[in-house]
Order: sequence, then C-alpha cells, then structure tokens
Amino acid sequence: MQRTLPSIVAAAEQRADDDELGAAIRFWHLGLPAGPQHIGAIAGAVPAADLVAAGLVAERGEGWAPTVSISPFERLLIAHDSDDGSGMAPDHVLGVGAATLTLAALTPRREVGRVL
Repeated sequence: MQRTLPSIVAAAEQRADDDELGAAIRFWHLGLPAGPQHIGAIAGAVPAADLVAAGLVAERGEGWAPTVSISPFERLLIAHDSDDGSGMAPDHVLGVGAATLTLAALTPRREVGRVL
C-alpha cells in the first residue's frame, strides 16, 4: 500500500481551503473529493467533463473525486491507480513503493538524447 509522506500531509493541511496547491494535493495525492470552487486547481484548463470522460475523475454530488492518484517521487510526479484496499484489477498500476525504489536504484542511467 502507498504510504503518504508526512511532509505531503502537513503541506496539504497547512494550505487554506481556497489555496490551489492545497486543493490539488488533497485531491490528486490524498484522494479527497473537491467541489466546483477547486476545479481550476484539479483540472487546470481541461474541462471537468473531459476528465470524467477519460476516467480520471468521478462525479460526486456537486463536485468530483479522483479515480487515480498522483504521487511525488524525486523530482517527478507519478500517476498511478488509487489503492483503496479493495483488491487490484489485472491492469492495476502500482504507485511508488519499496519495489519501485529498489528497481530504480538498480537501473543503470546514461545520458541520452531521447528515451521512450
């Protein structure tokens, strides 16, 4: 199961309800629903209907709930399936965990022009 870093929780808790960064952290990383006043923080310029159609968010009453999570890893943001403890689908995408960290440490890294 993905463990949320205490520093991420603290950052989210310190942000005011109308702060866009706090709303984005609470929504995408902590998995908390958001209302219409936070659509700019959670969707940017993308219409909420497009996020629903893509399966990234689900409508919840007057707002939305995320169906995926975004977690920080080093200087990256990693998108992955939410882990609600109800079991994993065959195509489940894991977040960053101990196995990911081990694999990342063992992977050779070379400077290249492009990579896929």
